[in-house]
Amino acid sequence: MLSAAEYRGTSLFLSDQVKYRMKIAIDVSHINRDGAGIGYVIKGLIEGFKSMPEHDYLLYSREPLNLELPANFRNLVIPHVSRLQGGGFRWYSLMTEDMRAKSADLYISTTLNVSSLYFANTMQIVYDLTPLTNPEYYRWQDRLRFRIMLGIAARSSRWLATISQTSAKALKRKFKWLKAPVIVMPLGLNAWVSEKSNAEDYERIKAKYDLPEKYFFSISTIQPRKNYVGMIKAFAEFEQKHPGYKYYIAGGKGWYYEEVFALVKKLNLEDKVKFIGYAPETDVPTLFDNAVAILYVSHAEGYGLIVGEAMARGVPVLAADLPVLREIADESVAVFAKPKKTADIVAGMEEVSKRKHYTPNPEFFKVHNWANTAATLVKAAQ
Repeated sequence: MLSAAEYRGTSLFLSDQVKYRMKIAIDVSHINRDGAGIGYVIKGLIEGFKSMPEHDYLLYSREPLNLELPANFRNLVIPHVSRLQGGGFRWYSLMTEDMRAKSADLYISTTLNVSSLYFANTMQIVYDLTPLTNPEYYRWQDRLRFRIMLGIAARSSRWLATISQTSAKALKRKFKWLKAPVIVMPLGLNAWVSEKSNAEDYERIKAKYDLPEKYFFSISTIQPRKNYVGMIKAFAEFEQKHPGYKYYIAGGKGWYYEEVFALVKKLNLEDKVKFIGYAPETDVPTLFDNAVAILYVSHAEGYGLIVGEAMARGVPVLAADLPVLREIADESVAVFAKPKKTADIVAGMEEVSKRKHYTPNPEFFKVHNWANTAATLVKAAQ
């Protein structure tokens, strides 16, 4: 078996070899970051790889993981080297050095960093390219860091994995010189989507959040990219024609959230638009199931997990008319609206409010599960 170091500088891919038991290293150091983002994907990958006991897994973290792991999983802790500038580079250097010492066959990098410079068989996950394609929604320093790190990863990774066809096309368009294969990996769904909600749950959630009979629901961090300004303006027009509806928004405060709260006050919607903050997963199924529809008319997305979760619960959704969201849903389960056009969103609310809840398609779950995600990545590397 060739080591990772022996692959460096050659044109030989693992796919040229006979399939064998692999030793797969994963950077899980950001497992507690972004409940619906990077941390969500890391936890999902761990669950997905549990369904593949034919391989061994090295989970690298800065602190011990508080997880029950099968015997073929090892949590390898490399403490913070330094919090000063450059400390992160050293940490990734030490991590990949340990991978080489343990003869890892494949390394899955879950964040954009410099580790692909140190380890040949790196599979870099690129969640989306919105800092490049929609820079207006990011701070300049975040855009600069993203551009630098993505450039390093694109040049030095053996494989690139994205979470949508839209992102894969954007990668190839931005980096016409790209030689690394680009893999589109399906994302699994949150565990709560399979949880049942009953009358007892509803009474508890109704009392906790003072739920009305008819409400639209959104869940995501409050930030400009999510277009809460546009959706609230549209709701104000919709509600004038259809009194009795409310709009409930779950999620933490991101950046520039003040504009959203100020708009609600300006439009005198304090008793109509309710910000409920972070909603625990035990509450989310009932919040979804009893909503008239889910509103997700964001300006830009790397994937659009909320749309998939709505489909898994059989709840109608008003989604932004973006290519990435049309990868997940079609007109049979979603209504689409142009995010920059208030009139279009109002019309979408009109239509989606008439939709009925439905029974989810079982085929959807066969694709959108973490075991399929893990299998897709391993197959690409063998």
